[in-house]
Amino acid sequence: MIKKVKKLNRGYSLVEMIFYISLFAILSLVIFNLMMTMTKSFKQISIKREITQSGEIMERISREIRGAKKINAVADVNGDLKLDSTDDAGASKSIEFLLQNNNLQIIEGQVTPLAVGDNFQGGKIAYILKAGDPGYVADGVTRGFISALSNQSAGGSWWGSTGACANTNINGADGTALGTGLQNTIDMANAGCLNIIQKVYGVNINGYSDWYIPSKDELHKLFINLGITSKLWSSSEISANNAYIEGITYGLPTSDTFQKSNGVPDVHAIRNFTNNSSIYLNSPSIKVMSIHFDQINTTKGQAIKVTLTVRSKHDTSNRDYIYYNTIVLRGDY
Repeated sequence: MIKKVKKLNRGYSLVEMIFYISLFAILSLVIFNLMMTMTKSFKQISIKREITQSGEIMERISREIRGAKKINAVADVNGDLKLDSTDDAGASKSIEFLLQNNNLQIIEGQVTPLAVGDNFQGGKIAYILKAGDPGYVADGVTRGFISALSNQSAGGSWWGSTGACANTNINGADGTALGTGLQNTIDMANAGCLNIIQKVYGVNINGYSDWYIPSKDELHKLFINLGITSKLWSSSEISANNAYIEGITYGLPTSDTFQKSNGVPDVHAIRNFTNNSSIYLNSPSIKVMSIHFDQINTTKGQAIKVTLTVRSKHDTSNRDYIYYNTIVLRGDY
């Protein structure tokens, strides 16, 4: 009788275990290196694409210089060039390039700076923001507010002797500082204070519909700079029954507390304005390390040599890429 011997399953030998572990380690290392290479390649492609796109900065600079009538100023500080140019309609405008915190700005505005009292955008400029004022930004852009050319009401209890505003605390309409009048007016509108806003909020005055009632401090600037003498309501509420007004006391503009039901003060509108436009020419992924403008006089007229140095924020090697160009201005002709 022949007995069949059944072969028993056995585990891996030590040599086999070492072989498979080694094979797994090698494959893992190959895959890891492949992934690292792909990641590095993708990063390099992204950096190259960003740097290539930054060439558009030089194109914009060259276009603006080429189209300018003359050089207004080339400052010694890094990246500050001012040009006198014209817009598409032929109107005069200024162009300024300004480098701040690795961001290159282009600022477009009027050649002649605006001043308080100038007729502008539907009224008279009543105030221009300066350093330290709420809303002021040191970016070369002129901001402030404009006064309507006349009062929008002739007396009356505009804060309301009856209705939603009468004897009621209005949620939010208590801002007194510069820059709070617009939000006060919005809060009044949301509360249904139609008496006081019906002459101002959303009303077209001289072609503009973004007027609002000034806050206490805005109204004070209005009186000081434009010589207004009539009593005017502010949009700054004090309590359920009172709000601030501005008037003339002993020859000086003075803020005072008035009952909302008082029919003496008028309502006068203001609106915000921005004279210039400002944008960054570089994308968020690009740092502008430096830009230099050198004025050159050629046989063809004024010219500017531009040296632009940029760097990708994703490049850990911190490599600089430099662009050069020399552009001749079109000049006055």
